[in-house]
Amino acid sequence: PIDIGRAEGAPTGRAHEGTHGTGRINPSYDAFEMALFDLVGRHLQLPVHALLGGKVRDQVAIDFWIGQMSPDDAGRAAGEAKARGFHGLKMKCAIDDPWEDRIQAILDAAGPDFTLTLDPNERFYRPVEAIGLARRLARFPTIAMYEDPVPKWNLDWYRQIRAAIDVPLALHLGNPRDVVNAIKSEACDHFNLGGGMVEFVRMASMASAYGSHVWHGSGVDLGVAEHSYLHACAAAHACVLPSDLVGSWVREHMLVESPMTFTDGHVAVPDAPGLGCEFDMDAVRHYSVARLNVAGS
Repeated sequence: PIDIGRAEGAPTGRAHEGTHGTGRINPSYDAFEMALFDLVGRHLQLPVHALLGGKVRDQVAIDFWIGQMSPDDAGRAAGEAKARGFHGLKMKCAIDDPWEDRIQAILDAAGPDFTLTLDPNERFYRPVEAIGLARRLARFPTIAMYEDPVPKWNLDWYRQIRAAIDVPLALHLGNPRDVVNAIKSEACDHFNLGGGMVEFVRMASMASAYGSHVWHGSGVDLGVAEHSYLHACAAAHACVLPSDLVGSWVREHMLVESPMTFTDGHVAVPDAPGLGCEFDMDAVRHYSVARLNVAGS
């Protein structure tokens, strides 16, 4: 018999601590979880989302993503995103950026209904700066969310900012303990969640009980990882905000045979057995810079 819960619960590698002492699961565990769920799904002829409790949606909403750009470059990127069917984008930023010029360039290129999530990676520094900037930008209704404006170790600051501005506030978190602490502190409105597939669905359920919505964050990930995110998003009731699956437009190749297709700001959830993707071994060989063969004992 196959006991996914038992296999999933053992080697979580929880000794790793985040930058600010907020514990999170060792990212190396995520690869183990992806492989395990893909293997079991293929064996049972079930998609991974069925192993996570079943999908509650056939498509996952996705926003475009850009780094910290000049106004002209941001406008061009927003125009490209709009042309590709996206309805909004997430933008990296900092307190001293040319805010009005850049947002206006995005609006000129993509229109007033194109939404923005602003993510400074804590580089608004303190509540006084974050609140001042949010009030200064209040005339731009296209701003839909502020994510991680100040250091995340100080949830009191988040509660202070949240009480002072009208735009929703989000925290990017990766383990249940931090989600519980944020909920107890009333520190944010919504969550950008990471972690493995099972942990994501669990944390999304916590957020839902609090009345929050979530989306799935990512790094500059490859195709297998991003397919795992799709299955997790499909199985989480609270995952209704556009997720960050950014590898497809910043990487030359995703190392899978059939990369994701973005249509009207959404990606269809795979229903094939397992994760629903295959390694492109020709691409793996092409991009390999070193190889290590491990012989069995």
